[in-house]
Formats: sequence, C-alpha cells, structure tokens
Amino acid sequence: MRCDLRVVHSKKIIEQNDFKKAKDKEKFLRGNESSIIIYEAAAKTLQAAKNGGKLPDFKTLHTEYRELTEKKDKLYQEYGKLKKKVKQYDTIKQNVDTILRQARQPEKEHKKER
Repeated sequence: MRCDLRVVHSKKIIEQNDFKKAKDKEKFLRGNESSIIIYEAAAKTLQAAKNGGKLPDFKTLHTEYRELTEKKDKLYQEYGKLKKKVKQYDTIKQNVDTILRQARQPEKEHKKER
C-alpha cells in the first residue's frame, strides 16, 4: 500500500503541471526527483505488464490477492507445525545419541581394563 501512495503522490506532482509553474525548474526536478523516478518506473512496469492488452480489473486483482494471502497464511501455519515437529525430532535424536554414547562408554572402559 505504501508504494501505491508514492505512485499516486508522484502522479499528482506530474499531472498538476507543478513543473511548468515552477520558477526554478532545476530546483523543482531535484526536489521531486525521487517521486518522478517512482512514477516513471511504475508507468514502465504497468506498460510492460500490459503487453498490448488490457490490464485485469481491480476487483479481479483484489480477489486473487485475497486468495493468495489466505493460501499463504495456511501454508505458514503448516510450516509452523512442521517446524515444531522437526524441533521435536531433533530433541529425540539428541536424546538417543546421548543414550548411545553413554552405553558405549562403559564398553570402552571395560575393554581398556583387560
């Protein structure tokens, strides 16, 4: 949403012809350079996405965004559950390794005594 606001702000600056009204045009360009660059980049991106056709309408994009967000949230929850399982398995593995190490130490000590 933040980028959208920057683009809208940049578009307002360019569309309002503030550049034409400015007395010192170089100073205006330096002061608004970032806004102009953002606007031009957004315009190029939209033009490239369009590829001669029409862009999808806002409702379609919004619906797709909502669906993808829901899917992302579900996958993230699943990821959290799997991460907990991996942590439990690591704990079990460490415990088994510790038990096996303790079981081997008396055998080694017993062999050394012979």
